[in-house]
Amino acid sequence: MGNNRLRTVTGGMNLETPVIIASGVWPMDPALWPEGSMEGVGAICSKGITLLPKKGNIGGRLFETPSGMLNSIGLQNPGVEAFISEDLDRLSLTGVPVIVNVAFDSVEELADIARKLGKQAQKIGAIELNVSCPNVSMGGMAWGTNPSA
Repeated sequence: MGNNRLRTVTGGMNLETPVIIASGVWPMDPALWPEGSMEGVGAICSKGITLLPKKGNIGGRLFETPSGMLNSIGLQNPGVEAFISEDLDRLSLTGVPVIVNVAFDSVEELADIARKLGKQAQKIGAIELNVSCPNVSMGGMAWGTNPSA
């Protein structure tokens, strides 16, 4: 990038810029990545990954409001093992650190996911805990609003 003024370090990751692509918005197929699309990006965050595959919510998933859009995907994802075998290498092709967003229903489930991802530590810049998905029982808001969690 050539501009050292924006370089930063966060969580042990060296970022060319502080711009991080948010969880769930980046297409997994490299054919959909426009040339130069990573210019100015410091890191990329995966969509939410769970221990086992999830089909997500049935019915409408995207809703327009006067103030913008709301989504209710329901954490649709292939599960951590498929993410590791199919998607992690693709995200690594972006050339920026990969942050893996993980969703979980229990501390034990989080530990299982972390063990599996730990074997790929050289490809992962950080792990982000998904504690804000309110429609998941025993996850989401239960973790985000409980100080003892």
